[in-house]
Amino acid sequence: MLATQNRLLPRVHYQPPGLLSLPRTPPPIKQHLVLWTLFFMICLGLGYQTLNRSDLRGVFYDTRAYYNLVAGLSDPEFSEYSQRVLVPYVVKPFYWIARGRVGSWDPVFFGLLISNSLFLATAAWLLVDIGCIVIGDRALALLGGMLYLLEFLSGKLSPFCNG
Repeated sequence: MLATQNRLLPRVHYQPPGLLSLPRTPPPIKQHLVLWTLFFMICLGLGYQTLNRSDLRGVFYDTRAYYNLVAGLSDPEFSEYSQRVLVPYVVKPFYWIARGRVGSWDPVFFGLLISNSLFLATAAWLLVDIGCIVIGDRALALLGGMLYLLEFLSGKLSPFCNG
């Protein structure tokens, strides 16, 4: 009896609304690399001031702590930062490469700029990629990524000075 009832019912295929539908073909890897590189260059531009124009160690406590961790200076005042390993260990290779090679730039701040730009560019790229999947409009997703990056110009969330 149940088998005959199933045959009589029309089959309904559920399709998610337009906002939740996945793109049919993913963009090629070249587009992802170009977008990530663009975001990385924007992040470098946003943090360039830390290399020449300002020394924020006297302004922000975090900046002084991270600077000391990367440079290998031990200070009991910053003992709570000794457990933070991701940023200092990502920065150290760039710091070692930059020592003696970046002219008037401080190699510690150069390493911090490169590592923070890597993390921020990746976060913005992921934001755009997820926005494309959820919203389905690449232009609107790019706007979201650009607004995310431009928020750091206000200085309230500036990761480039770690403050």
